[in-house]
Amino acid sequence: SGLYQVGLPGGSFTQTQSGTTLSARWTVNPSMQTVDVTMTTNNENGYLGFGISETADMTDADIITGFLDSAQGRIQDRFANMNGRPRVDDDSQVTNGRVVRDNGVLQLSFTIPCSSTDSQDIPYEGQNYLLFATGPLSNGDISYHRTTRWTTPTAMDLTCQEPVTPNTLASVSVSDGNVVTIIPPGLFGAEPQSFTLWEIQWRPVGSTDWQTATIPTSSSSYTLPGQQQGGTYETRVRAVSPSDNSVYSWPVQYRVPNLAPTAATLSTPTVSTTGAGTIAPTTGVLNIGVPFEDANAVNYEVIIQRYDPDSQDTVDYRNISGLQFSNFTFNIPDVPEGFYRSITFSVSQSGDRQPTGSGLYQVGTPEYSQPVTPDTLPSVSVSDDNVVTIRPPSLFGAEPQSFTSWEIQWRPVGSTDWQTATIPTSSSSYTLPGQQQGGTYKTRVRAVSPSGNSAYSWPLQYRLPNLATPPPSLPQPAWPSPAVTNVQSQSAELRLPATTVTGSVYDVFNIVDQVPQFVGSFPATSSVTSRRVPLIPGRTYQLAFRHRRGQVTSTFSDTRTVTTPPLSTTPPLPSPGEFRTTGDGAQLTARWQVNPASRTVDVTLSSSLSNGYVAFGVSETPGMPNSDIIVGFVDSNGNGQVQDRYADGRSLPSLDQSSQVTNGIVSRQNGVLSVSFTLPCHSTDSRDVPLAGQRHLIFATGAVNDNDITYHGFTQRWQIPSAVSIQCPVSEPTTSAPIPQLPFRAGPGQGQIRIGLPRTSPSGSSNWIITSRRLN
Repeated sequence: SGLYQVGLPGGSFTQTQSGTTLSARWTVNPSMQTVDVTMTTNNENGYLGFGISETADMTDADIITGFLDSAQGRIQDRFANMNGRPRVDDDSQVTNGRVVRDNGVLQLSFTIPCSSTDSQDIPYEGQNYLLFATGPLSNGDISYHRTTRWTTPTAMDLTCQEPVTPNTLASVSVSDGNVVTIIPPGLFGAEPQSFTLWEIQWRPVGSTDWQTATIPTSSSSYTLPGQQQGGTYETRVRAVSPSDNSVYSWPVQYRVPNLAPTAATLSTPTVSTTGAGTIAPTTGVLNIGVPFEDANAVNYEVIIQRYDPDSQDTVDYRNISGLQFSNFTFNIPDVPEGFYRSITFSVSQSGDRQPTGSGLYQVGTPEYSQPVTPDTLPSVSVSDDNVVTIRPPSLFGAEPQSFTSWEIQWRPVGSTDWQTATIPTSSSSYTLPGQQQGGTYKTRVRAVSPSGNSAYSWPLQYRLPNLATPPPSLPQPAWPSPAVTNVQSQSAELRLPATTVTGSVYDVFNIVDQVPQFVGSFPATSSVTSRRVPLIPGRTYQLAFRHRRGQVTSTFSDTRTVTTPPLSTTPPLPSPGEFRTTGDGAQLTARWQVNPASRTVDVTLSSSLSNGYVAFGVSETPGMPNSDIIVGFVDSNGNGQVQDRYADGRSLPSLDQSSQVTNGIVSRQNGVLSVSFTLPCHSTDSRDVPLAGQRHLIFATGAVNDNDITYHGFTQRWQIPSAVSIQCPVSEPTTSAPIPQLPFRAGPGQGQIRIGLPRTSPSGSSNWIITSRRLN
């Protein structure tokens, strides 16, 4: 059995103020001893802050902030020791940090340890207040949040302590003497040495009252009192310590088997005659003396049958009931000559009859060959593994040496078909095949000799107990080849093997100093599958996995070493843009790509009007007026021309005297005119339209006359229906102010630097703006 928790302890928080919404969710992971935090806000250009404090204000609070700086996420561990901007903590223990902006929402997620080794961090354990804030950015750092800050109204419980409970069900086996053997379960969250006792409880199925007993943890068995044969019970166990107790294991149900009755000991039967020293020819007196007493019996019953040794048929002759042990010797007079069989039963208070013995008798000299038969019922006991033990009966009328084997027969109760097996007379046990747990059967035995066989003993009925189901097992899994593919900074793809075990999973771990650290769980399928697992950049992992179904787990596979590359400091290129169109027999294709590093845009144009021109225009408003236009064509001398023009209205654009177009290339091949060039994101030409931001793009193609462009007409000009976002980086402002020389020295406190400022500031400025950055 196991103890499970659906979901992890944690909480959530949502507030709205002045149109700004903030949501937070935190989850405590006791097994990893961490707290996972996720926050979102519609303040997409600002920052998010999460704090923990022993009081309900910002003073002495441990704070995590996150924002985007030039599309690069920045997550900072801070500490507030006063009401002001929290300072950055150099010893950050924040992991799995991530800041993204999507569809107008800023999202921050990170993981923090429950117990930090940083003296300035507040342990995420016990009762603490949680702080939340969002606000604007100023000069690449967080700024005052004003009204968009909140505190939980009461202290929150962030307990990371794991529950103490048996994580497997104690194995319980019940022997014939009702001794319950407990296999101590594994403990989850505490060392076994801290427990002193096992507390065992049991009750009959259907009862609500548990009976309780305690045994030392050094003991492994306990005899449950008051267990009834054939009764069904359930038992459970928990660990006990001076400081606390575990929860109970899941109850196990078991049945106490009906123990085989003690074999009856029958006296040697005697034959009484009516004549002195002679056998009566036709009648006689049958005298039966049975020195046997069953402590549970109220009285006894004897059935006497007439027996035909040749056909082995029996006919009831006399039934004597209500016999007490005190008068268990009786005579039956006037018995006709023949062979007789007696079966003795003990009768309990509830009326249950149990066979206790049998005998074969001869009266007179019947006209049969001398029968050779067991004269008592064989004693049969059945063990848990279906081994039937036969106590050979004594023999009447022949020496045991004359018999060579025992013939055993058995059948399920209700069936008429006996199954047969023979064993040597030297054997005392036989394993009956095909016996079903919980099944009820009958068995009988007879002696076999070369000259003839005895009659069968009276059948004995028995029931097989329901054996405890052996715990299933899963073999050690193996990695497919290749095991790991597509390793990236923050993830890798693991190839997991196929399995025929339905409803199972693969648990992946990172093995650190022989201690498994959980990474993730994935469904196991009937085919080899690739699963992507999240990893941390710049780390080396020893990954292993195990197979699990329910509480049954395999051993770990061998390990695979995975090293993730560090995160690239170069921001990814924005997605390229493309436009395709056809008009009046002319085909035009345009592509553009922003290069953040050089703050430029590369443009490529192609047109099927190879003897004409192709044009690309940028405007802040729809249409041709006030647009910056680049035109490319091949002149009459075969030279490529790339011209920077400006359109004041719907007329021929004029040439720009200060062109900032670079890398211009014009080619004509296979009936296609191709033009490529580079534009700056932020031109210094007043007649150029800046490319950064939302811009309207226009395109045209037309004929060339006297090395100049002509009117394109209505069918060979196009415009993208809506403005296009050209993601150029923000322009760096220029200033003519001199760069001040700033001497500095270590400050009076730890982690402080004192900066000396000039006595006068540059003309026109009213404040000094001081920025700093960490170089290592």
